Amino acid sequence: MTNIERIQSFAELKPNWYCEGATPPSRQVIARAIVMMDRCEPPCRVAAFPSGSILLEWRNMGTYKEAEISDSPVIEWMERHPGKPAKHWQTPSGIEVAQ
Repeated sequence: MTNIERIQSFAELKPNWYCEGATPPSRQVIARAIVMMDRCEPPCRVAAFPSGSILLEWRNMGTYKEAEISDSPVIEWMERHPGKPAKHWQTPSGIEVAQ
């Protein structure tokens, strides 16, 4: 299964899919994640979060980076290099999708 197919499969998740109160990603979040996939290197992993967001992960020579895509107009980023504290920041998503 490709990363795009995996992201598309998140549309099949039902409420409480992971635990009590887990929300499946909305169509807009799924569409934003797919657009993001066209704008960056292929992540090594994609995952749905119980909060309704989608996580994209990259790993390269000990460096770990993730982008959390949600209904918010920003993307939440985290990057960790070996032996250094993690950095957290936000960027405007710049991804508009039809509702």
